[in-house]
Amino acid sequence: MFKEDEVKHIEVNDAGKGTDSVQTEARIEVKDSGYGLDAVFVFGPRKVITDALTNKEWFKGIVLSATYFEHFGLEKLRTHFKGKISEERLNGLSLKSIITLLFGCELIDQNTYTRMIEVKERRNAFVHQPWANVTITDKEGEIILNKALQCLEAFGL
Repeated sequence: MFKEDEVKHIEVNDAGKGTDSVQTEARIEVKDSGYGLDAVFVFGPRKVITDALTNKEWFKGIVLSATYFEHFGLEKLRTHFKGKISEERLNGLSLKSIITLLFGCELIDQNTYTRMIEVKERRNAFVHQPWANVTITDKEGEIILNKALQCLEAFGL
C-alpha cells in the first residue's frame, strides 16, 4: 500500500484546459513501492467515453458515464454546500438525487438535467434489470454517449 504523499502525478495532454487534474485528458500516476517505480496511465472521462463511442462499447460507455456523473456531481455539490451540509450526508445520495440537486441548485441547466436522466435510465436498465436482456442499437448507443459527452462538457470536463 502507498501513502497519499507517495503518489506523484504527471499531467499529459491537458488540451488547453489548464492544470487541474480533473480536467486533463490523461495523467500518469507514479508510485514508489520501494522495489522501483510503478506507473499507471490514467485516462480522463472524455477520453474514456469518446473511446467507448468510437469502439461501440455501449455498456461500458453508459455505465462509466453514470459513474462520472455521480463522482463529479458530488464534487460540485460538496463545493456548493461546503459548511452547510456534511460530506457524509452527501456521500449517501443516489445518482437520481445528485442530478436533481444539481438542477435544483442551478448548477446544471435543463438540457443537461434531461440528458443526465436519460443516461441514468439507460444505465439502470443495463445494471438493475440484467434478466431483461437489454439491448441497444448502434444509433441509440451513439446518441446516448454523445449526450453523456455533452453532460461532461457542462461539468467543465
